[in-house]
Amino acid sequence: MKKLKNIIIYIVCGVLVLFFGVVLVFAKNPKISDEYRLYYITHDLKTWPGEGNFTYMPGTVEYMGKPPFAIFKRCLRLGSGWLNDEFVGTDGIINSDTESFLYYKFDENIKNGKMIIDVSGFHNPNSDYEITERDSSAQIAHTLFKNASYNPVSDRKAEVYIKEQGGDDVYLGEFAGVGRFEFKLPRLDRGKVYVVTLKAEKYTYRIKSITINN
Repeated sequence: MKKLKNIIIYIVCGVLVLFFGVVLVFAKNPKISDEYRLYYITHDLKTWPGEGNFTYMPGTVEYMGKPPFAIFKRCLRLGSGWLNDEFVGTDGIINSDTESFLYYKFDENIKNGKMIIDVSGFHNPNSDYEITERDSSAQIAHTLFKNASYNPVSDRKAEVYIKEQGGDDVYLGEFAGVGRFEFKLPRLDRGKVYVVTLKAEKYTYRIKSITINN
């Protein structure tokens, strides 16, 4: 009887060890979507895009601010470096830091792709005014566009990069004014997460929409 009791105890202990081992494996390697990981776990995304809505279909125009009409798609792949929604209009969204991020995952391989960025505002600070760290507030950022000069200045540019998440940046090009700018993309693989980085120092730009064509 005692021997049977010991066998039962060993079996129960073995089952418990196996159970907690399985739980530990799943805890370390959770089977979750990329959008769930980027929003809830790593907090890279500012806005929850909805389960299954993160993957990008080439050719889709995504409006960075509020779309002009309800039928158009709002960009829900913004990371850090952008102003909050209460300061966003149909004319686009404004950067709030020297680096601003976007996250993409594609539903097909991008082989000869182009990224089209529609820049609706660009402020080149002159010798009378330089944007400082404290000027990154939404109120001042909007004020800058009231009397902004849209003439490009050689040392005032926004640089655009892309990389596979965890990889190295690939330089795509730059913009220094208002208009539609095209950037040739390297090969991008279906199902992988990519990070687009816009880098600019001491000045403000506003982006209306971004489109990626294959």
